[in-house]
Amino acid sequence: MAEKTEGERRLRISFKNPEDNKIWQLKSKTAEIINDLEHIKFEAKLNVAFGDQGMEVVRLCNIAQTQLETASMFMTKACTV
Repeated sequence: MAEKTEGERRLRISFKNPEDNKIWQLKSKTAEIINDLEHIKFEAKLNVAFGDQGMEVVRLCNIAQTQLETASMFMTKACTV
């Protein structure tokens, strides 16, 4: 099995679930956004595109990722009520 991405790890996505499963689909989309934010954080840490504002970008990405994890929890709950 391939190593999980940061988003897949944080949202505990299992590859055993079929793709037509609504929870799996929602978590996969959310994991993609978390992975995109990881790339932005990486660039910010290198100060490639963000200059002196790099650490603020990292902080904002961390907040966004935490909120996405919370949203994923409530999406899962909404699908299983």
